[in-house]
Amino acid sequence: MNLRSEKAGVGVALSESQPYESMWEEYVKRFPQPVELRQANFSGLLFTRAKFKQHAFIGCDFSRSRWVFASLQDSNCISSSFTGIATLLSPFRNTNCTSCDFTGASINFFEPFQVNNFENANFTNAKILTAHSFFGKPNFDSRARFDNATMNGCTFTIQREPAPEYNKRTGELRSILERIFSRDQLSAMRIDYQAKPGG
Repeated sequence: MNLRSEKAGVGVALSESQPYESMWEEYVKRFPQPVELRQANFSGLLFTRAKFKQHAFIGCDFSRSRWVFASLQDSNCISSSFTGIATLLSPFRNTNCTSCDFTGASINFFEPFQVNNFENANFTNAKILTAHSFFGKPNFDSRARFDNATMNGCTFTIQREPAPEYNKRTGELRSILERIFSRDQLSAMRIDYQAKPGG
């Protein structure tokens, strides 16, 4: 993967799904039941179109892994390391990421109103790009939980919806963010509010 990235660029390398897609399809066939792994090392791996459901990865190392249309759903990843990961789409769906480390992670199209638990997680210097549905009709009851999460130096980029009626003023944006993050967390973060590329 690293050699391919150097030759063709990261974008091209990340978009190539074979042979990885067929490998994950084989995995699902071989392990249909939920599994639990502890302190396993997945660092630097590429997860393409992998769909992990109801599995437990306790204290595992996913550092520097790449996630392309891959997801962890209804899973438990407590105390795992996701430092330096890069995602094409946010891989978390109703997943417990309590006390996980996301230092330096790059998470694209993150959905803040997807039920995930990031309590006590570390997002130091992480880059989070929100999904375009951020300003739809947010359901705060199903939002991600960031209680006691460290957000020092985290860049949280919010892209405007293409329709003008979704372009929120600064005050409105702030009130939405304060329902997700504490004021201390927001003061430690960099909030970017920018137009959708090409929009």
